[in-house]
Amino acid sequence: MIGQEVIAYGNQVELVEGEEPTLNYNLNSSAQTVTIEIKNENGATVRTMEVGPQSSGDQEVVWDGLDDEGEELPAGVYTYSVTAQTSSGQSVQVTTYTCGTITGVSYVEGMAEFLLGSIQVALGDIY
Repeated sequence: MIGQEVIAYGNQVELVEGEEPTLNYNLNSSAQTVTIEIKNENGATVRTMEVGPQSSGDQEVVWDGLDDEGEELPAGVYTYSVTAQTSSGQSVQVTTYTCGTITGVSYVEGMAEFLLGSIQVALGDIY
């Protein structure tokens, strides 16, 4: 499995120095407004991104690795959430996911988890 590209449910993204990571999610229906909130490992919001209207289906947004003040953030694992609404203000169901290459295996409480860089993914979260 090491070296294999996978898609897994989850809301983590790894920021690597000099790279701009992609945030992946699926909209259950079309949305007029989409907001992405990125948090650091302490749970503090470091960036909020407003995305324009998007159609239903898989979406990708590239994050420049900057915070809301335009400052470069340190490398590490961040979490993100996505909220979306229709033009009438109805919430749109959003599913976040991670794409990456399996780089290793770790064990947490006796259970194997795959590593996508520094992101741990349970076998059951891969689809």
